[in-house]
This record gives sequence, C-alpha cells and structure tokens, in this order.
Amino acid sequence: SAYSRAQSKAKSGYTMDFIPEETKAELNSVEQEFGSKLLKTMAAGTSDAEDRNEIFRLREEREDRIASMLTPDQKLEYDLRKSPTAANLRLQLDGFKPSEDEFRDIFQARKQFDDQHGTVPGTTISVAEAEERRLAEQSMNAGLQNTLGEERFQDYMRQTDYDYKSIAKVAERQGLNNTVSAQVYQMKNEAEELARSIRMDGGIPVNERQQQLQQIYGETSRSIETLMGQQGAASLRAQGGGRNWLNNLGRVNPYTITKPTFQVITSGAPSP
Repeated sequence: SAYSRAQSKAKSGYTMDFIPEETKAELNSVEQEFGSKLLKTMAAGTSDAEDRNEIFRLREEREDRIASMLTPDQKLEYDLRKSPTAANLRLQLDGFKPSEDEFRDIFQARKQFDDQHGTVPGTTISVAEAEERRLAEQSMNAGLQNTLGEERFQDYMRQTDYDYKSIAKVAERQGLNNTVSAQVYQMKNEAEELARSIRMDGGIPVNERQQQLQQIYGETSRSIETLMGQQGAASLRAQGGGRNWLNNLGRVNPYTITKPTFQVITSGAPSP
C-alpha cells in the first residue's frame, strides 16, 4: 500500500533527492543550530511559560529560515519527511493506515494546528489556553471529517487518540475485541460531553453540579466494569490516561490534561 511504502521510506530516512546538495548542507547547519538551542532551553528542567514562549519563538525562527531556503513545494516535501508533526503522525497513524493522499491531507491540517497550538512536554497551559486549543482542534477535526468522510474520520479519531489507545491496549490484554474498545471510547466521549455541559450550567448550584458529576463518574465506572470486567476496569484506572479522564468526570473544576502534539527537538540533518 501507499502507507507501507511511506513507512519504508520513513525508516530509510526519506531521501532528499529534490534538494540540491549545497542546500542540504545549509539545512543540516540550520537543524544543528536550532537543535542545540532547543536542547539548551530544555536543559534547565521543567519549563515555565517563559521557556515555552522561547521554544515557540525558536520553532518559528527555524520555520522561517528553512522556508527562505526552499520553494513552497520543496518546503512541503521537506516537512512531510522531517517535521516533528510528520514524525508523530507516522507513529499515531500506524493503525489507521492512510493512503498517501489521506496522509498529506491530515499532515497539512495537523501541521497548521501544531504550529499555532502545539504543546511542549513539561509545561502547563492556562484554562483559557486549553479552551482555545480545544476549539481550534474541533475546527481542525471538522475540516478533516469533511475531507476523509465519516467512516474514515471516526477511525482516524480513534487511532490518533491516546485515550483510545490506552483503552484498546487494556482490552487486548483482557482478550476483548475492538468492539468493546469502541464502546468504551464512545461512552467516554459522551460522558465527557455531558459533564462539560453540567459544569458550564451556571443555573445549577455548585454542590448540585458536584453531585451530578459524581453520578456520571459512578455510572461510567460501572459501565466500564460491565464491558471490560473487574480486572480490565482496574487496569484502565491504573493507567495515567484512563485514571485522568475518568477522575475528571467527577470534578466541577477538572484538571487540565493536555497531550503533547509535537516533539520540541528538531529531527536532525537531512538525509543524503
């Protein structure tokens, strides 16, 4: 398949035959320069807001430098091979197995989102930033839904969601099929949407909202146990991903859970 060929190319480093040799050397220098700067910024330990802004600034500067060295078509092909977004997608889309056109469509949507709303491992974002990011992700997904079609889009959403992968991993270990994973995942999404609507209803006193959220938490937990069994439900709660979203259902003020969308270190020198 086209995706299998793409994976094979990825493993061999994606040759850069479309880039002149002298430009490859310049790109190599740029990647090393910004890789070094990013490593130095991250070396101090847990990043704060100032470090996060610096990382975004460096990423933007790297993007501008590379864009100045390549034509728009060359830049797209380079990003498809070497950008952190592409590297992440090659890992995330393994179960989705996109066609070449699907991969390119998804990549361009995700690259734009990552550039504007990508998160940095080791940093936190404010509630307002998290909400802005959620709305931007909704907009991106609406575009992909139109591009991919409903069936492929739903498969894409499952295969690129860390929570689904956690659920599927537990289900597989319990000898359960993909139908169970899909049912638990759908239940999770519906429960989260219901919990969100309750939290935002200012007409309900806080203590009543808390009670309603605890009911959602309890009902969801029992339903998961029915589908996955006691051991499966316990395994899901023991995982960071499952524990976070499940516990958040019962909270009026849920913890902000942000999943990293790009690697902060650039991918290194172009292949020959």
